[in-house]
Amino acid sequence: MKRLLLLLGFAFACSSITANPPTPPQTPREARAAGPKCCDGNLPVAKGNLAWVGRAKPKQQYDYGHFRAVVGQDGKTRYFPRMSKHLDAAKRTAPLPASVDWSAKAPNVIARMYLNDQYGDCVIASRYHAIGILSANAKGTEVFGTDDEVYQSYQSACGRGDNGCDMSAVNQYQQSHGLSVNGVIHKISGAVSIDNTNLDQVRAGIAIFGTVNVGLNLPNAWYQSAEGSDWAPTDTSIVGGHEVQAFGYDSQGVWIATWGGKRRILNAAFTSTQWIDETYTSLTPDWISSTNLSPSGLNAATLAADLQLIANGQIPPLPDPAPPTPPTPPTPPTPPGPIVPPVPPTPPPVVTSMPSLIGDYLRAQFVRQAVKAGKSRADAQQYASDILTDNLLAGGLSDAGLTLPNQGKQAPAGGWLQWLITNGPAIMQFVMEIVALFGATSSTIDAPGFERQLEFSLAA
Repeated sequence: MKRLLLLLGFAFACSSITANPPTPPQTPREARAAGPKCCDGNLPVAKGNLAWVGRAKPKQQYDYGHFRAVVGQDGKTRYFPRMSKHLDAAKRTAPLPASVDWSAKAPNVIARMYLNDQYGDCVIASRYHAIGILSANAKGTEVFGTDDEVYQSYQSACGRGDNGCDMSAVNQYQQSHGLSVNGVIHKISGAVSIDNTNLDQVRAGIAIFGTVNVGLNLPNAWYQSAEGSDWAPTDTSIVGGHEVQAFGYDSQGVWIATWGGKRRILNAAFTSTQWIDETYTSLTPDWISSTNLSPSGLNAATLAADLQLIANGQIPPLPDPAPPTPPTPPTPPTPPGPIVPPVPPTPPPVVTSMPSLIGDYLRAQFVRQAVKAGKSRADAQQYASDILTDNLLAGGLSDAGLTLPNQGKQAPAGGWLQWLITNGPAIMQFVMEIVALFGATSSTIDAPGFERQLEFSLAA
């Protein structure tokens, strides 16, 4: 029913337009020759500094969840649903047309200059082109705004004087106030932001919604171009900001209406943000319905929900970004442990008897000599171990005339090794005496008896 009422309302509007035929279209040459007097004779003379251009570049643009946030020259931030969040080519049940041209039914609309040769009203002129193209294709009737209406819309939507327009502000104005076209107000339901670097989005916008508003950084080569020319990448300087209305596309580029004629922006130029950085498509109630959207892969329900959020001023805030993870602090060096004082060298043990070095030497010599004398090594080793103690040997050496400091309890000057070397002959004599004593005894002599004999002999 709502759709039917919309169509009936539009039909009534068209019948009133038909009853009062529009002013015959002007060619670009006629518009330039007539100047401001072409209208109703009451337009101020233009300054001329923004003629042929007039788009004010946004201060800032950025993606905000489902929306594109655009900060205009007035400092206001306006939000528009992003086409990419609602268009899914994978869900498309029918491919987009290989080419589209909505201009065939609106040649006279496209031929209108709409004062852009005198004022910087390119944004308003472009929107009037869109209204005429959409009307011609939806209802078969071209509609035209008068130059007075164009000028008044320029002043109302963009501010008094000739200062150009913010595209985002005009989107908002069209939704809230609409543009007067031969006395009939034409509003839009909303505007959707399109990523111009994605040709699929651009073509979908044109194929589904009819037209796309294109914001340019206009290079001089395009500014000087003739009707029907191609706009290709160029290294010429930027003249100013400009808006054009895209109405078609083919394999090579996107066709646009501007300055009373057609041009084609080649794909390489259209998808570059060097020349194009702001692109929208407008939703008009009399052009589209949800049944037209589904085959294209566009989700009409989610798009409508986002448009309603904007209309209600309820753009959901994005969550604060998670703070960056602080870098892991470097592992502090292990503090040095307590300084362990060096272990002092172990003091030499206090010698309480003749050092084992001397005792071992004397016992070894005893065994050697005893074996030579015919005693068994086992007997000699047993007697050397059990009877020839350090104390006994030390006492015997001392009695034999070998000086032992403190009876062997104190190391001699130079150490015991040097003492052995110095006193080697006397020591061997002492050993031989012990062996002789050992040889004179029976091999089965008991240890205590031998020790007594040895003590007696050494003391003699």
